[in-house]
Amino acid sequence: MALRGLKKLAYPLLPVRGNILNPLGKFQQNLYGGSKVEVGHNKIPKFGHKTKRTWTPNAHFKWLYSETLQEKIHLLVTSKVLRTIEKEGGLDQYLIKSTPGRLKTLGMRGTELRALVLHKKGVQNPVIEQLPRDDEAQRRYLAKVREVVLKLNRSKKFYHKIKSLVGQEKPEAVA
Repeated sequence: MALRGLKKLAYPLLPVRGNILNPLGKFQQNLYGGSKVEVGHNKIPKFGHKTKRTWTPNAHFKWLYSETLQEKIHLLVTSKVLRTIEKEGGLDQYLIKSTPGRLKTLGMRGTELRALVLHKKGVQNPVIEQLPRDDEAQRRYLAKVREVVLKLNRSKKFYHKIKSLVGQEKPEAVA
């Protein structure tokens, strides 16, 4: 099954806080694990002159296999993230693990892949599962989720698909 076809079914499972400065940038479209370009100075020991310098993350293009999607995905991955993926037991386990630090560093592409994997595994919509009990709080929460969805993907068709998914009622618990 093509990844492009699945992408339309995905819905974000992680509300992103703040503005996304460059949604098409390499740090949002790849797995960098929070690494970024550092800027500083080199100091020449003999004379003490400073020269500007940048340190870039150690990133490599890799084909990572997703067992759930049964597809290879071509991503730019830092060596730190690659070690973590191997330690976790694969790309799917790396994406599914939901520690707050991990979720912050996934970026937009990581969030999309996470949504695809969870959707394919048949996980219930966690947005619906964690709805507050109060009606007013539910409305505020769903409005915030919809706003985040628009920031993540500006496609109106995608937004309406999300709106229909989020608007579904939570199934009643069997006593």
